[in-house]
Amino acid sequence: RQLGGDVINMTVVPEVVLAKELGIPYCAMALVTDYDCWKQNEDHVSVEVVMETLSKNASNSVQVFLNALKN
Repeated sequence: RQLGGDVINMTVVPEVVLAKELGIPYCAMALVTDYDCWKQNEDHVSVEVVMETLSKNASNSVQVFLNALKN
């Protein structure tokens, strides 16, 4: 929040650098599973809630990927 960011995520720097070096096209997609680690007004989540959201995100990301292939 101090830097103006909205989401905290893991970096993809090692992967993208190696992919570029090998000439492999690379794209990263960030999928949010919960907000309770930093949003003070959100309820804490359980593993079950995170896994349910992750499953939905996986389905959505497949659709994004398939749509990207069409274009």
